[in-house]
Amino acid sequence: MSQKMKLDMNCGLSILNVNQHNENIAKLNPLMRASGEIKCIDGVVYTRFHLADKAIDDSRKTESTKLDLEKLCGEIVKTYQRKTLKTSKKKASSAKIADKKRYIKNSPGKAQWHYHFQKLLTFRQQFKHCLVPCVYKDDPSLARWVKRQRYHYYLYMNGKATPMKQERIEMLEDIGFIWHAQEALWEERLNELLQFKKKHGHCSVPTKFPQNQPFATWVKLQRRQCKLYRQGQPSYMSEARMAVLNKIGLI
Repeated sequence: MSQKMKLDMNCGLSILNVNQHNENIAKLNPLMRASGEIKCIDGVVYTRFHLADKAIDDSRKTESTKLDLEKLCGEIVKTYQRKTLKTSKKKASSAKIADKKRYIKNSPGKAQWHYHFQKLLTFRQQFKHCLVPCVYKDDPSLARWVKRQRYHYYLYMNGKATPMKQERIEMLEDIGFIWHAQEALWEERLNELLQFKKKHGHCSVPTKFPQNQPFATWVKLQRRQCKLYRQGQPSYMSEARMAVLNKIGLI
């Protein structure tokens, strides 16, 4: 075989000189060429042994390419997952912020206000008025809520920060709610006087009345205030109140 052919006996490969491959191919046994023992690929002459080795190399390259592709796909998937997770976290964070804003907008205070307002309606339906006693054992929370409404009304009328709104004021006034605490207390005691008269048939409340001593003290005070008013002396009694008390028989 030509001297220009390089023979590697260890690995069984024969690669012909690239520059002389046409001349060498012509000199090689025609039977080898015909049988496929040699081939020229990309300007290089390969023997059958080298072709087999090249096929292995190609297989390895394909496998390596496959592994590289899988690695690349894995990186793409990981990147996508990271971006997706980041986006999900942003959406979750945005959702939490939205929920927080929605919570502030529709705060529990709004629901509680309407809850107590409904209880006040029930009280009014039962007693025919909205004069919830300051100390109301049947529902202390309602008594506290009524007191707060009067306080917030005072803040609202003086232009101060308060959850009181015109809509709420109108709702309360529509059912006969009395804003001023002193006026509300007077109306409350007057109602107790009417209940006393209904039960006993008169307005002669004893000075000492263990069942409701504050009420008995109020009755005594009304008589004194009426006397002062008639005498032209300072008094919180008014003509309208005197007319009411006179009508029910207290004075």
